[in-house]
Amino acid sequence: MGKTTGFSHRVGFSALWAIFLGVALVTAFPVPAITDEADIFYATQTLNIQLDPTVESRPAGKIFVASRLTILAQKPGWLRVELRGWYQAGAERVLYALPGKRILVAALSPAVVDNLRPLDTVNDPETNISWKGAAFEGWIRDEAVTTDLNSIWKSAWDLFATRCTVCHQRRIPHKYTANQWVSLLKVMGPRTGLPMEKQRLILTYLQNHAKDTVVWGQQ
Repeated sequence: MGKTTGFSHRVGFSALWAIFLGVALVTAFPVPAITDEADIFYATQTLNIQLDPTVESRPAGKIFVASRLTILAQKPGWLRVELRGWYQAGAERVLYALPGKRILVAALSPAVVDNLRPLDTVNDPETNISWKGAAFEGWIRDEAVTTDLNSIWKSAWDLFATRCTVCHQRRIPHKYTANQWVSLLKVMGPRTGLPMEKQRLILTYLQNHAKDTVVWGQQ
């Protein structure tokens, strides 16, 4: 899986991408679109995020595969990033990609939740649960990010297509909702014999291409 370490300015592309994403999100779920004029990358695996760009710094949390990251600055070997997500009141440590959808973006340590910058709040009409948007900034190593989200999805699909058809007919991603896939993979994931990181990659792919998130997952 390719990596991208350079920090280049693609303002025109980012602006067009942001407009398209905004339209898609309004269609899929009535929440504010995430937009920015900086470079956008995606985590190719689970990453530590730190408050300081040093190897001695303790991790402030973990970022999960395919999470969308806005690059703010760089130092040799390091990228300062902003990630955005949604959490339920009282559960600020876990950020999800969409309100009401258990697609993991990050898990933060208790010591850094005060560093979250509040964004919008929305109410899930299906559950009447209030979800709060938030942004978090920190430093990550630059070797496990890419601008090519499709390369992540291809790796996930190849694993899903070859390792999830041993015991049963392959289930298409949009047969279930994002949250239903969480329960299904808890049972089926260990049967694949894959390490947990690969199981999480498959789950993230399926959740982003589920019945209720398929438009989001195509971004």
